[in-house]
Amino acid sequence: MSLLSKLTTLVLTSLVLGAILSSSLLAKHKGASSWAETEQSRVRLVSASTTVGTGTVSLGLQFELKPGWKVYWRSPGDAGYPPSIDWNSSSNLKSARIAWPIPTRFSVLGLETLGYKKQVLLPIHAEVLSVGAALDLKAHVRYLTCNKICIPYEADLALRLPYGLPQSSPYAHRINLSASKVPGNRDVNGLKITTLK
Repeated sequence: MSLLSKLTTLVLTSLVLGAILSSSLLAKHKGASSWAETEQSRVRLVSASTTVGTGTVSLGLQFELKPGWKVYWRSPGDAGYPPSIDWNSSSNLKSARIAWPIPTRFSVLGLETLGYKKQVLLPIHAEVLSVGAALDLKAHVRYLTCNKICIPYEADLALRLPYGLPQSSPYAHRINLSASKVPGNRDVNGLKITTLK
């Protein structure tokens, strides 16, 4: 084998390996926005499907928190405020409604609050305006994370779901599991809040 042939083979092998690596990295992030990170937390938007093919799509707002830090439930108690999302810059989005899994109760300095530590995924039920078109999500998220002090944050998240036959993403199971922990809809899961410990 000539030197030119060996070099050609080496270049082609490198290109093929590079293409495989790039496609696997892209596949790994299909159905999720990039993380918005702070010293205490990180947050991103995830989808149960990598495409949008019907009038609805299941999404999730995923938080990961450093030890000791928390975010708040829809009704936080004596202090704090829950995460909120402004969707105004999105395209083809009719509505998006956050659901709230069962929280944990926290007692700090005589204050009783409700929220989540370590990690939580807040399920979101979204409807599109026009079936047959892509869904471009732009989420401006505001949230408060607290430990011994509280720090308010804002994050801009973007996720595009092209039109096509629904295809499950790697996040589908996690979104469904989180949705099953939402109290108040007996038709779905039979759960309701009676007491918090």
